[in-house]
Amino acid sequence: MYIETCPKCLGYGTVTGLRYKTMKVEKVTCQKCRGDKVVHYKLSPELRERKKREKAARRKKAEIPIRWVPPKKIPEEYDYDI
Repeated sequence: MYIETCPKCLGYGTVTGLRYKTMKVEKVTCQKCRGDKVVHYKLSPELRERKKREKAARRKKAEIPIRWVPPKKIPEEYDYDI
């Protein structure tokens, strides 16, 4: 098991947030580490980074670019000379 400091709270265990209704600063326990200041991972950091890159490559490969082609101009059937 791999242990790292929490990237969300930076190892403090609390996250400072601004309450917009009352404009007060409040401290809330971090939801990612639940106040433990560290996060436990099953995989090594190198393996997690590689999986993240592979997932991004798969997502990028799946994108099919669609090129917009303007419609052909339809010739007018009527002659408007009066």
